[in-house]
Amino acid sequence: MDTETGIETPTEQGYYATINPPLLNASVPADGRSTIGHTPLQVPIYLQAIIITMYSAIIILSVGGNLTVCFIVFRARRMRTVMNFFIVSLAMSDLLMALLCIPFTFVANLVLNYWPFGDVLCPVVTFLQSVTVFLSSFTLVAISMDRYIAIIYPLRQKMSKKQAFIVIALIWFIAFIIPIPTAMFSWTHKYVNVSTAPKFCQEMFENPEDKRLYGTMIMLLQYFIPLVILMFTYGRISAVMWIDRAPGEAMTTRDQRMTESKRKKVVKDLKG
Repeated sequence: MDTETGIETPTEQGYYATINPPLLNASVPADGRSTIGHTPLQVPIYLQAIIITMYSAIIILSVGGNLTVCFIVFRARRMRTVMNFFIVSLAMSDLLMALLCIPFTFVANLVLNYWPFGDVLCPVVTFLQSVTVFLSSFTLVAISMDRYIAIIYPLRQKMSKKQAFIVIALIWFIAFIIPIPTAMFSWTHKYVNVSTAPKFCQEMFENPEDKRLYGTMIMLLQYFIPLVILMFTYGRISAVMWIDRAPGEAMTTRDQRMTESKRKKVVKDLKG
């Protein structure tokens, strides 16, 4: 209770008891000093070891695999195709995620359950997390559109390397522009006014309606719209590969050979 106003205020003990109680093992001794962070996870040691091992493996495999992809494409001249340039762009976004996002998220959300990396890294990490998701989504859409045009409209001129670089540059530019509000409104804060209380890194919009609208826009651009485009493009490609005659129409040996040849061509076009 506040001694000046007489208003009941949340205590540190009560705060820690209500925020993620299964993950935190906080206590306030008689001297009033918090022990938050000394034993952050109330899970068995073996489970912590498994989680840490899995995350470490993800980071190592992601960094190693994506660096290998980039090295192979730029090392061998014959690998420098339009499709592979898009794959390199995707690999670079995955590298950003593995190096600049996953380690911070893992420590803050699963190990400590609070943000220990300072005020500056909070908006930087949340911004880059959103950027990498946009990069992956937009690049996958670009790949699907390129293959869609090559297969559905085979007589059209295929995308040149110069055009591919322009598309990739545009994708990266848009991916860095859209999440700017995330960086502007992400900062560290405490849920209670206690000096020893931990800080948390979250998006804090002044107007809840603005947060709702921005979140809806991000969900549409990152997930729903790319998903619809991918379903449409690859659905049409699948139809070209497997639907080759009208229902009830007999397929002759010649038709079968033509269909098989057509499918091989489509698969070749899919590979770029």
